[in-house]
Amino acid sequence: MAYEFKNGILHKDGRAIMGFGVSYYPSFYPTKYPVPPTADRTGEMKKDLRLMHESGFHFLRAAALSDISLGKDGNVEISSPFIDDMAREAEKNDLGISIRLQGYVMNIRGNKDYLMINNDGEEMCKDWASFMHSTFFHDGILKDNYDCTKALAEHYLKFKSLISYQIYNEPHYPANGVFDYHPLAVDAYRKHLVKTGVLTKDEAKNYYPPKKRPQNKEKIEEWVRWRLFSMRALSDFLIKSSDASKDGAKDIETFTCMTVSSSGNNNADRGESFFEVCEGMDSISITLYTNFDGVDYFSAKHTINLSESAAALCGKHAWAAELDARTKMPSRKFYQSTYAIIGAGHKGICYYQWRGDCPRDGVLEGDVCGLLHTDGTKTDAFDRDIKLLKYLNGFSDKIVKCEKKRTHIAVLHSDYGYAYADALTDNLMGGVNIWQYITVSICKKLYQLGFNVDFVRASDLDKNVLDVKALYVPIKYMLSDVETEKIDAFAKNGAKVFFHDITGTFEAMCADGFWDWTNPPKNRAVDDFRGGMEIDDTVEMTGLIPFVETFDKNLFADVIECEEYKIVAFVSNHPTQKTIKSHKIKLNFGGKTAKFMTPFEEKELEITDGYVDLPDIDDGALMFVY
Repeated sequence: MAYEFKNGILHKDGRAIMGFGVSYYPSFYPTKYPVPPTADRTGEMKKDLRLMHESGFHFLRAAALSDISLGKDGNVEISSPFIDDMAREAEKNDLGISIRLQGYVMNIRGNKDYLMINNDGEEMCKDWASFMHSTFFHDGILKDNYDCTKALAEHYLKFKSLISYQIYNEPHYPANGVFDYHPLAVDAYRKHLVKTGVLTKDEAKNYYPPKKRPQNKEKIEEWVRWRLFSMRALSDFLIKSSDASKDGAKDIETFTCMTVSSSGNNNADRGESFFEVCEGMDSISITLYTNFDGVDYFSAKHTINLSESAAALCGKHAWAAELDARTKMPSRKFYQSTYAIIGAGHKGICYYQWRGDCPRDGVLEGDVCGLLHTDGTKTDAFDRDIKLLKYLNGFSDKIVKCEKKRTHIAVLHSDYGYAYADALTDNLMGGVNIWQYITVSICKKLYQLGFNVDFVRASDLDKNVLDVKALYVPIKYMLSDVETEKIDAFAKNGAKVFFHDITGTFEAMCADGFWDWTNPPKNRAVDDFRGGMEIDDTVEMTGLIPFVETFDKNLFADVIECEEYKIVAFVSNHPTQKTIKSHKIKLNFGGKTAKFMTPFEEKELEITDGYVDLPDIDDGALMFVY
């Protein structure tokens, strides 16, 4: 086998490499495809795979497009001629193939009444972006999901090019309301409330989960419980689907491609958890289309770092399994996002996608996403983008060998806090989830100070795998009692803990500032005459310093490392795309020599008392430090 995954890292002929892939026929939606069924799909596919290999890609990511049915003997029957041919052609072109096993729902036995139901009693919308159609508690669907997933995993195992299986795609609850109020989901929730001691059996019989966000504080806990149960239900379904794949092909690693919702404003509605899902699969992967210029950069970094932390906490690795490569996208973004992913410690990238979908009625993405246009011609950015890819391939083994250098600063991730803030979303900040808003605000300030933060849950603090020495809590009063107890113990053991204050001090016009967890505000109108701290003040209290000082507010530097060397990944987020002019930066981690590296310039640099003269940077660069 030329390619294989080991603990979320791609290996070629036994050698670990930074993996670069591209999506090709990745969708199950019947009208989303680059080449229409009436054209020579196989001929075009062969040409496309040859060019993928020539361009420096290691693998492609495809959907298991197949006819799947229940045979007379009760066994699952699969006919997948096009993807079978693609897997064979991948091997001929020295490419691996990652296959997404499930479409929108697995239903080979004709199950009915399985669609999710929203809080208004309506069935879910079924557009191309609503990737999960069934309630997670329908026994018939669960059986079909298991049988079909296992059978598909067994089917593609025969191909030498196979490297991994994707479990569903961008799995989240639908967008047209709050979910899931299907009778089977409600019944499962009632049983959960009895099992956890919230209700008695008699109380649970007529109980119904809340359909609207609470109008008073007393009902918030009820809303939070319901949203966390729904999140756990989605995570469990995905993990069970992964287990079914393992039952069919135990040595083939699994992942799912998560959206930004876990770090986003709609965390509690969409129900995605990087942390829970990664615990049950071999790696975590993300979809990312966020821009990297201006303030959008901080949102992109949030998603990248959250996923990497979720993976690292359980000894696994993160990928960007669907990274933006739209037909009109400037090459600048391709470079920015690639450098940022490397600097965050991710182990690979799969760009979306190779070739634009056919423009036609009912398809919003006609010739929108692709390194090539739907007719197979190159986009304007293609040659420059591929130049970076080929360049990085020259030392991808050196990149993948490195892990993120931890800054010892983390921001608390709390799904409880997200759900608590979600309960208030209708009445606070115009529909913005304040937990997410404060989280990104804290991260932005820390990034600007040079700290590439991690994320941890309160439950992770006992083991402290990421060696956190300073923890930032977005909103203290939105935590559960268990979380508060965990953080109390963490602070008592010597860690620095700070929380953001959204209420403000006595008569303060601006509700802002940070407080020491162990020395919070007292009776503000009578006993306390202090003001909240700026984040700079809190960092000073920790004694921590950034690994790299860039002395330019639009130039960010993240560090990954191994025993022999460190790699600094630079990204410019200048909102008007101005070149970052040559200037001195400071390295605070030692080093004797450095090498500045882009596809257009390589330069040996001297390090004097930690200072380095950095060349001009347009969109990003790498620098090896020895």
